[in-house]
Amino acid sequence: MQKILKFRIPAAFFFLFSLFPAMDDAAAEYRIRETNRAYRQGDWITYSATRFVRYISIGDPYVYFATTGGITRMNYYSYKWDFPWTTSNGLADNDVYIVALDLNTGFLWAVTQKGVS
Repeated sequence: MQKILKFRIPAAFFFLFSLFPAMDDAAAEYRIRETNRAYRQGDWITYSATRFVRYISIGDPYVYFATTGGITRMNYYSYKWDFPWTTSNGLADNDVYIVALDLNTGFLWAVTQKGVS
């Protein structure tokens, strides 16, 4: 009995420590995707290729475009383009599939391969 117990304890520690590198990789990915809190929105603007439009959502006063380079929006009263929303603004990924504006709350939802923002 004591011999079996001695074998189980080192095996349990080996199993637990083998999980730590997997947790570190997941934490590192989260830090990369997370917005840097030292900067305010608008301090940096990242421009990427927004050539392909995947989805269009209409709100007031903007039209939102889900593109391969983030979300772009145009004010349809003044016909002026606003700065694009990318990962530097907090999106999970620049490759946006669907963008939807919730008219009740005013939230803009973006669906990417990495998640919903």
